[in-house]
Amino acid sequence: MAKVESEINSKGNKIDSDTIKKYIRDIEGRTGRELPKNQIEKLKEALRNKEYKKMSPIETAKHRAEFDKVKNKVIKEWEENNGQKWPMYNENVISEKTGKIIRKKGDKYDAHHIIENTFGGEHEWWNMHPAKFPNEHQAGIHGTGSPANTLFKGGKK
Repeated sequence: MAKVESEINSKGNKIDSDTIKKYIRDIEGRTGRELPKNQIEKLKEALRNKEYKKMSPIETAKHRAEFDKVKNKVIKEWEENNGQKWPMYNENVISEKTGKIIRKKGDKYDAHHIIENTFGGEHEWWNMHPAKFPNEHQAGIHGTGSPANTLFKGGKK
C-alpha cells in the first residue's frame, strides 16, 4: 500500500495521496479483503494519468448500464488476476424497509468500483473490489464521513 500517489480532481482540487491511502485502507478494513499489489499499481497508474470528474445522473446511468453488460466478465478477470474467488452471500439479505429479499444466497457480492462509477471509473478488474451489501458497501464504503465521500465529491452537473 506504500506510496499510493495521485490526484483526483474534483472541482479542480487535487486530493493528496493520504486521502487515497485512507480510502484503500477503509475498503480493506470494511471488507476484510486486501487489495493485491498488482491491483494497487494499476489503480495508481489510472489515477496519475486520468482526471476523473463527477458525471451527470444521465451519464452515470449510461455508465452503469455499460457495466451491467460486462460485470461477470470483469469479476472473472478479477478472480484470474488476484488468484481469489469472488465471494458470495451465504444467506439471503432481507430489506429492513420492505422485508423483501434484495440479495439471494449464492449471489455474488456487489462489485464496488474503487474509482467510482459516478466519476467514470473504469469497468476493469483492477477497479473492482467485492463488497457485501449493505454493511460493507452502501452503508460502509459509501457511508457518511467515509474516505470515499471525501475523495469522490464534486460539483453537481
